[in-house]
Parts: sequence; structure tokens; C-alpha cells
Amino acid sequence: MSSDGLAPSEGSVSFECPAGAAAAAVPLFMGKKRRRKSSCYKCFDGDYLNICSNQSVAKHMSKSRCKEVLFADMVVKVNKRMKMQERILLITENILFNIDPSTYKVKRRISLFDVTSLTVSTKEDNFFCIHVGTEYDYLLVSTNKIEIILTLMMQYEALTELQLPVTFADTFEYKALSGPSSMREVTFTETEEGILTSIGPSKKSKG
Repeated sequence: MSSDGLAPSEGSVSFECPAGAAAAAVPLFMGKKRRRKSSCYKCFDGDYLNICSNQSVAKHMSKSRCKEVLFADMVVKVNKRMKMQERILLITENILFNIDPSTYKVKRRISLFDVTSLTVSTKEDNFFCIHVGTEYDYLLVSTNKIEIILTLMMQYEALTELQLPVTFADTFEYKALSGPSSMREVTFTETEEGILTSIGPSKKSKG
């Protein structure tokens, strides 16, 4: 990122990593999600982009009354046309931001109260889905998916005193956009070459 994009601010935003998040991954994913050997010993850093020092992002957070950065990193978003797009995923104490990394414009804000569940496969892939109630969902790809899932779970529970459901499934549906024909189906298949990920229109919505 350019030096302009990461120009120092006056410290109006702080970073706070959920305590014990890495240890919490063990009981949640044990026996449900295959993890690459390298990810089993991975440390959680939270703010991988030093986003706290970005003036544009600080302004977005200030407008939304957010003060803490729980997670920030580049991810890949699967859009409604099933194309891949790079985005900054920023999770604060009460809002999830989708930010364009080239302009630092906010593409979408999601209140953590509106997140209803998460879905991840049992395979060694980097996909995960954030389900958002009556709105359309997010299918994302990140090497830090475990940290993202745990951060959302822990902060959701802190806000609502309820547990955020996490589903492990190798075939699942998600809402890619609003309106008819909005459902997509994701399937993960293990092959000799690795994990094959297929994304297409929902078979249920067709029938």
C-alpha cells in the first residue's frame, strides 16, 4: 500500500486482539475442520495491515462510532457474478466493514448484531461464509479464516450474550444477492490435485 494510504493519524483508533483466541480454535475445530499443519501453530495478529494508522479508515470508523480494530486483512470476496474481488475485511467492536483497497471507500457495513451464522467446510480450504439475516451473505477466502471466525464468535457473544452458530458442511447454500435466483451452492470435493471448490446456482432454487 502507498505511504499516502497509511499516513499516520492521531491515534483515534486502537487495536485489541481477543485474548486466548488461538487457544479457542482447538476445541471448536477439532474433529470438524481439517487444518494445514502450518495453521496449527499460527499466531493471531489481528491487524495485519496496520489499519489503525490509515486516516481514511479512521474516518470511516469514527463516523460509525467504532474505536477498536479486532481484525484487519486482505481477503478475497466472491461477488454476485461468482468473480473474485480483493477487499479489506475490517472487524471492529460492533461493525464489519468491506473496504475497497484501491480507494479505501467502504463498500458495505454490517452490524455484528445482524450476523446470524457462519459456515465453513471440513476440508483444507480457505473459504468461509458469513450469513447476514435478511440481507445477502458474504462468501470469502482468507488464509486467516480461523482467526476471522473466532473473532466474530467472541465479539458476537460479547455483544449479545449468545453464541454465534458455526456450521461445518462440504455443500452449503448462501444468498449472493437480493431478489429472485439469489441463492448459490458451494461444494468442496477432495481430488488428487487438492480441494476442488465449485460455486453455482442453487439446485434447490431450480427445482
